[in-house]
Amino acid sequence: YQRRVHGGDWSDWTPCTQTCNGGSKQRVRYIRVPASGTGSGCPTSKEVSSCNTNWCPIDCIVAEWGSWGKCDKSCGVGTQIRKRGVTVAPQNGGIPCPSLEDSTTCNTAPCPVDCVVSAWSDWSKCDKTCGRGSQLRTRTISIPNRFGGLACPGLQETQECNTQQCPIDCVQSTWTDWSQCDKTCGGGSRSRSRSIVINPQFGGKQCEASVDVSDCNTQPCPMYSALI
Repeated sequence: YQRRVHGGDWSDWTPCTQTCNGGSKQRVRYIRVPASGTGSGCPTSKEVSSCNTNWCPIDCIVAEWGSWGKCDKSCGVGTQIRKRGVTVAPQNGGIPCPSLEDSTTCNTAPCPVDCVVSAWSDWSKCDKTCGRGSQLRTRTISIPNRFGGLACPGLQETQECNTQQCPIDCVQSTWTDWSQCDKTCGGGSRSRSRSIVINPQFGGKQCEASVDVSDCNTQPCPMYSALI
């Protein structure tokens, strides 16, 4: 504003020398009639005043980003973080700090899926009752392996069963012809025989008789009368 004093009007204030933290401004007035004789001296022709005394805002300044941290998952989309610190904190209404933490996805490849199989079935019936047979059991795939997961184990398994020796029955030859009857009448006997070809083993059927006897010439012998 202008204030009238002796001699002249004040000029407008000059712009403040600082926008904050305290500057100065000034104004001047010009002498219209200089003092003479015993007249009063001129008042001051320059006036200085402080201005913009408020503190300047200090904007936040942050450091460079640090290195990325370790991914929190080895597969299946994880997250890794990097951080930065504050070099200069904001003051007096300065621009606040941006985010001090940054994240990104990592290890986005799918996780391996291992094969999962069912429990074993019961053993099948042995294919032999003796002499070393075999039996089978199976299982199925519940979850197939994917993305490099562990492959499925075998789905069939066999084992020996009924390993005991099978019984071997006796084997005999055919009968020989009948022998000649030892009597021509009155009841005689004759015989025939057979040999053992295979002896019985492991509880097999035992051999039957190897000799057979039969009656023969059972008719009565003729009776002869004495001559007188």
